[in-house]
Amino acid sequence: LMAAITDDLDDHILNFRNLCGALKLQLKGTAKVKSIELKGNDGEPLSGDATVTIHPSSTVPSLTMTKTAATTVTLDCGAGVQLNETTATDFLIAIPPTAFEKGFTALVTDVNGGVAKIETDKSNTVQRSYVHVMPEVMIEPQHDPSREHYIGKRLWVFGDSITAGVGTTPNFNTSAPTEQRPDVIA
Repeated sequence: LMAAITDDLDDHILNFRNLCGALKLQLKGTAKVKSIELKGNDGEPLSGDATVTIHPSSTVPSLTMTKTAATTVTLDCGAGVQLNETTATDFLIAIPPTAFEKGFTALVTDVNGGVAKIETDKSNTVQRSYVHVMPEVMIEPQHDPSREHYIGKRLWVFGDSITAGVGTTPNFNTSAPTEQRPDVIA
């Protein structure tokens, strides 16, 4: 996001200046990242309505978030970005100039719905027109917490021949390890 101002309507030279900065997360691992949600640990406003101020005598514009601004910003990675175990992948999140006095939290969601948390309580400041680089972090695929209460439980299915799997041989070997038993969600 940039802004420029001219002295009059005949002045066609626009010197645009950045309004925001960026937080750069460097992620490694085997997960495929679907999105990253960033929030300050002290409720800092990060997205939404803002006021831009720029004066002809100043080359530095300012951006002030309004009271209705949101305290989170989400980077949507579309179909997902596959991480690499040895080389970090850069994720840049554009935000207004912000002093995270109590640090920030980033929730990294993978394509399977698992969420990894990156958290710091150290002060970090993102300045206008600069990229604030964070150290590399290893992210691994996460399990989907909505399935947690099913793990290790027996699954009982009632139905007709379609449910039974016509033409299949059921395998209900209860002495097999949980991950090899079709009646137990692993």
